[in-house]
Amino acid sequence: MRRAKKEPQRVVTLGKILANKENTIKILFKIGNFNFEAELNNTITAQNIIKKLPLESTVGRAGQDVFFEIDLQPITENATLEVKTGDVAFCPQGKRLYVFLDSAPAMGVNRLLQEEPVVVIGAALTFVEELKQVKAGEKAFVSLIEQPPVEKKNDDYGSRKLTQSEIDVLVQQLLAEKNKSHG
Repeated sequence: MRRAKKEPQRVVTLGKILANKENTIKILFKIGNFNFEAELNNTITAQNIIKKLPLESTVGRAGQDVFFEIDLQPITENATLEVKTGDVAFCPQGKRLYVFLDSAPAMGVNRLLQEEPVVVIGAALTFVEELKQVKAGEKAFVSLIEQPPVEKKNDDYGSRKLTQSEIDVLVQQLLAEKNKSHG
């Protein structure tokens, strides 16, 4: 996978990520005439992929599933052999980003996936059945979806990098809010 032409850099600040209680980021896949959104979780692997966006690649197929080559250092955090339809996952051994379209892998091509654990980094937000029509070799683009503005509780941090003490204060505030909501 090679980097696509750089669009104006969109900075996702720590404050915006912390303000999003679910800690998710949305990305957009464009393959031929088909577009779909996926929501990424807050794993290290997902964060590393976000740093590489926007990306351009060529679609590969593994049975019903679609994948894209991605140049990313292999990370095996929370690697699993269990996936669901619509899961977006990184395969460290093959350096591939997968969109799973069939949660019951068939014999043959998909059997390899049972032997190679993947790191689930998110899930498609729309019905991905149309992806079964995508052919290997088609161009694919993956980009970050600009996040909606987040109401800032503390505007002192802006978009600059935070110091460790500022991070500690934010973590303490988040923990206090969490305890209040669970208490």
